[in-house]
Amino acid sequence: MKQFLLSILLSLFSLISLMAQNEQEATLYKDLQNAVGEVKGLSTSEIVVKVALQRIGTPYVSGTLEKEPEQLIINLHETDCILFAESCLAFAIAQKSSCNDFKTFSTIIQSLRYRDGVVEGYSSRVHYTSEWISQGIANGYFKEISKEIGVQCKQPIKYMSTHVNSYKQLVNNPSEIKKIADTEKRLNKRKYYYIPKNRIPESLASLKSGDILCFNSAEAGMDISHVGIIYINNNKVGFIHASFKAKKVVIESKSLLEYV
Repeated sequence: MKQFLLSILLSLFSLISLMAQNEQEATLYKDLQNAVGEVKGLSTSEIVVKVALQRIGTPYVSGTLEKEPEQLIINLHETDCILFAESCLAFAIAQKSSCNDFKTFSTIIQSLRYRDGVVEGYSSRVHYTSEWISQGIANGYFKEISKEIGVQCKQPIKYMSTHVNSYKQLVNNPSEIKKIADTEKRLNKRKYYYIPKNRIPESLASLKSGDILCFNSAEAGMDISHVGIIYINNNKVGFIHASFKAKKVVIESKSLLEYV
């Protein structure tokens, strides 16, 4: 009985903490809307850039989603690279909708981050960025141009199932490991594309500000290692990203070509 009561108290505490956090994030979301200003007539890509510029200086913090039990976490006061791109995109999509409130923004985040938009444990989260891309395409949020100007990527995905000890939610949890392994098998049956380094110069003309940029990983079993948002300024094709090195969101000082 004591364990049962403790479990209820812990669950209640988690719920209250989440509600308090969401209130804080809702305030930040409203502040972002005010800072971005009028967006009528702007494209989704243009809004993505406007909000990305407003978030420069946001601290880089990893692991902000690793709460148990699995739950939708909205965090605008700190970020990592993928969450930065995800939140800027969701913000822009929300502003283009008939209702652009925090609830709409949160719903879009959930539809991007969780498989079919359903939160059902750790394995329901979309962990591999290439799947995040595929789901976003399926939801009509964006279009992949790498397929048009790049080549097929042959690197198999298997990192999580072969590095179980790196993920606390998978340790001693065979059912979740199996679900992750099954997801990897499914992902390895589909095709995804990338632009080889030697093709980047000729591909620059195809890019526009607000495009989401993903860097393939050299790590065996992994698909993508870093994400940013294309930003073209004074004819320089660069990008905005949550930089691990700088520990914050920055406009990258190097051009895309120099960075690669």
